[in-house]
Amino acid sequence: MRKARPPVQIEVLAPSRPSDDAKTMLAKLIEQKVAEALSATSSDSIFQPFFQPKAVCDFMKSHLSVSQQKKWAAYYEKWGCMRCETKARAHMSLGLCNPCHQRIWERLRICIRELDAESSFEIPNLDRTDMAQQAILDILKGNR
Repeated sequence: MRKARPPVQIEVLAPSRPSDDAKTMLAKLIEQKVAEALSATSSDSIFQPFFQPKAVCDFMKSHLSVSQQKKWAAYYEKWGCMRCETKARAHMSLGLCNPCHQRIWERLRICIRELDAESSFEIPNLDRTDMAQQAILDILKGNR
């Protein structure tokens, strides 16, 4: 006859905000991406910060000089849309008129979606609640 095990109680915690460690990791990653984008060896650094993820872009924008902030509007005024070269339509952003901006934005969105689907790399889950629940499940599986 088997010995009865004491019942296991699992307490589910309410979702919490990202930990300080997660915030620190994200800040370091953003700083690394900014340094890469602004490095002198990067041939496309002139296009930054606009071709970066939003968190990186926002961080970089806050550190741009005034001339860097106005470069795309000046480009558009001088040469027109970077894609179709029109000056007849209003400047949207990134040196593009509205139709061209929308076209490029949609194409990039498709590329990102396809690359994400192919990618085997996943960002680790930093939610402490999920981690704790998984640890408890692992412990329970080991006790069976």
